[in-house]
Amino acid sequence: MRLKSYYAGTVEAAIELASKELGPDAWLVDSRPAPPEAARPGEFEVTFGWDAEPESAAPGAAAEGGAPWEMVWREIAELRRRIEAATAEARRRGAPVAGGNWGERDAELGRLLEWGLSEAAAGEILDRLRRRADYAGPARGRPGGWDGDWMENAVKEELAGMLRVARLPTGEREAPVAALVGPPGAGKTTTLVKLAVRYGVQVRRPVQILTLDTQRIAAAEQLRRFAAILGAGFQTLDTPHGLAQSIEEHRSKGLVLVDTPGVSCGDGELESDLRQALLKLPEIDVHLVLPANLNHADMERILDRFGRLGVKKLVFTHLDETTSAGAMISEAVRTGLPVAYLCDGQRVPEDLHEADAADLASRLFEHRMAGAAAA
Repeated sequence: MRLKSYYAGTVEAAIELASKELGPDAWLVDSRPAPPEAARPGEFEVTFGWDAEPESAAPGAAAEGGAPWEMVWREIAELRRRIEAATAEARRRGAPVAGGNWGERDAELGRLLEWGLSEAAAGEILDRLRRRADYAGPARGRPGGWDGDWMENAVKEELAGMLRVARLPTGEREAPVAALVGPPGAGKTTTLVKLAVRYGVQVRRPVQILTLDTQRIAAAEQLRRFAAILGAGFQTLDTPHGLAQSIEEHRSKGLVLVDTPGVSCGDGELESDLRQALLKLPEIDVHLVLPANLNHADMERILDRFGRLGVKKLVFTHLDETTSAGAMISEAVRTGLPVAYLCDGQRVPEDLHEADAADLASRLFEHRMAGAAAA
C-alpha cells in the first residue's frame, strides 16, 4: 500500500485530483485542515491510499507491531468508510460546499430540491433510494447525476410507498362525522359542499351540515342556501361547546359534515375552544384543509399549529393555482398524515378528487413541467 497527500480548497476537489492521477482504485484515508507549516495552496490536506507491493516486506510479512498487511488494509478501509459516512452526514445537515463543488450526494440532493421538495423530505427519499439494490448514481458511471428517467421513476416509486391516503368511510354500518379545519381562505366551505354532493346527494345518503362559522358576514346564510339546494339538513352553532350535543342529535343521518371558521394566528381563544370541542369527540374525522400554493415554511407552520386540533387527514386545495406540488408532498411525508382529497377548481363536485399515492407522486413532476411550460 502507498499513500499520497493532496492539497486543495475542498475535499471534493482533492478527490477529483486523486481519481485522475491514481485511478478509481484509490481510497480516501484521511482529511484535515492543511497545517500552516505545509506552505502549500489549499485549505485541506487529503490523504489517499492505493494498493502496491511493499518494497521492504515479502508477501505475508508482518507490519510493525505484528499485524499482517492484509489486516492493516482492512483497518484503513474501515477508517475510510467512517470518514465518508461522517462527511455525508455533515452534507445532509446542510454543511456548505466551498467553491460550488458538489459531492455525489450533494448533486443528487440538489436535484430533488430543484423539483420542489423540502430538504428534509429530499434527504429521506435520497436515503431510501441509496438503499435500493438498483441504485444508480454518478459512482456507477453516470457523470453529473442520475439519468433523468431513472431518477424520476425511482422517486415516483419511493413516494408512492411513503405517502398514505385515506378517505371517508362509505359503509352503511357507521355514519361518518367529518370536520374541516384550516386557515382563512383555504377553501373549507367549498370543499364541504363538494363532499356533501359526492358522498351524500349522489348516493342518496341523508346529509346533515353543521357550521360554527359565525364570524364571516353571511357565511352561515350562504351555506344554508347550499344545504337547501342539496336537500341536506342544516344547523348553525354559535360556539363549539354545543357540537357534541348536535352531533348526537343527528346520529341517524348518513353523513355529518362540520364547517369551522378560519382560525388565524391571532384567534387564540377560538382555537382553544375548537380544540377542546374536537378532542372530546374522537369519532370526528378532522380534516385539515391547506392551500397547495403555500410555500414550505408557511405550510409547515400552519400544519404544526392545527395539528393540536387532532387532525387525522389532509385535504389540499388550490392545486390549479400552483406550479409546484413539492410543498404539499413534503408535508405529507414529514407528518405521515394520510391525504384524503385534492381540489383543483370550483366546480361541484367535479373538482374534488380522492387522493391516490401514485397520482400524488406523479403530480410532483406534472406541476414542475407545467411551471416550466408557463415560464
